[in-house]
Amino acid sequence: MRTSDGQEQDGPAREAKLGSAIATQRHRRQMVMAIGITAVLAAVTTVVAVRHHDKVATLHSAEGARTTSIRFVEELGDESMYNSATRHPIVQKVYDPAHVADMQAKLDEGYAAANKGIGLDDGRPPAGATFESHTMVAGTTLKTFTSTEAIVAVWNCAIVRKTGSRPIDETTWYTTTLNLIWAAEAGEWKLRSFSEEPGPTPAPGQTPSPA
Repeated sequence: MRTSDGQEQDGPAREAKLGSAIATQRHRRQMVMAIGITAVLAAVTTVVAVRHHDKVATLHSAEGARTTSIRFVEELGDESMYNSATRHPIVQKVYDPAHVADMQAKLDEGYAAANKGIGLDDGRPPAGATFESHTMVAGTTLKTFTSTEAIVAVWNCAIVRKTGSRPIDETTWYTTTLNLIWAAEAGEWKLRSFSEEPGPTPAPGQTPSPA
């Protein structure tokens, strides 16, 4: 191969020049890919931010307070609450941080008594027995609502079943009233406190409807 001045270019020189050209092309491709990936990541970040904003806006409403209250009642009525290892994370997730320690202590005491009464070992039934607890929500009533607080009454049915030597099959209706506070930093409602009272119980054959 000859150079531009007519001189023959030796093999090593040709290989070096070819290698340099290949390296340059590879570098350009890497730059293009990097620019493309950056653009995609920027677009994804924008979409995520918009969706998060929309989610927060949806939650920060009367309807958001209702749906959050339903979720809280269902979580607090689940069989996971009978076991301390699974109860504590639920309490920390659901409650306003300022009330977690106090409520966790009260719930630990309450569920210790419940476990003893039902015949469970920290939520675990005896060998050969089964245990289940869940809550069915029938309706909600929004008592009060502001941008920072909400009070929602949730009409619900607690179902507790246990097999074995001390079987249980109970269906109990309650009205659970939740006091919610808006946690701006978290972008969601948190539970400050709740109270519970029996009923109303639907008459036989009556279809439950929102309170």
